[in-house]
Amino acid sequence: MRLSQLEDLYQEIILDHYRHPHHYGSLDHPDYQIEMINPSCGDMLMLEAKVDANEKLIQLGFHGSGCAISIASASVMTDLLEGKTLQEAKHLSHSFSKMITEPQIDIEALKDELKEAVILSGVRQFPARVKCATIAWQAVQKINLQNKDK
Repeated sequence: MRLSQLEDLYQEIILDHYRHPHHYGSLDHPDYQIEMINPSCGDMLMLEAKVDANEKLIQLGFHGSGCAISIASASVMTDLLEGKTLQEAKHLSHSFSKMITEPQIDIEALKDELKEAVILSGVRQFPARVKCATIAWQAVQKINLQNKDK
């Protein structure tokens, strides 16, 4: 597949996640609620999570408003992280952040780990949109921090 075809496919998948986000909506009695705001783009995202006794993310949900990149990123992230432990989620969040912010990172090497989240790798070419792509992933980091306080 040529690079332009791959980019077109990634754009199509991003738009599909934006139009039909997975895990969109509020959870009943979440263990964590993290509100994130991106004033530069106007994104407002509430991430909710239920965590079991083994620190596994048993259910994730999000709601709010935002651009296509922030909503698609939250949708892809919740798909990837649901069922993972908080420690695994923290690691994946760091890997995603590196993919988005470090141009020398080999995206091919991250495909097995980040799965569909690699569709957002092109965001690193647009520094003004990095926060849009990472806002949901930063919320997961806050869940990890709050969990340590419990």
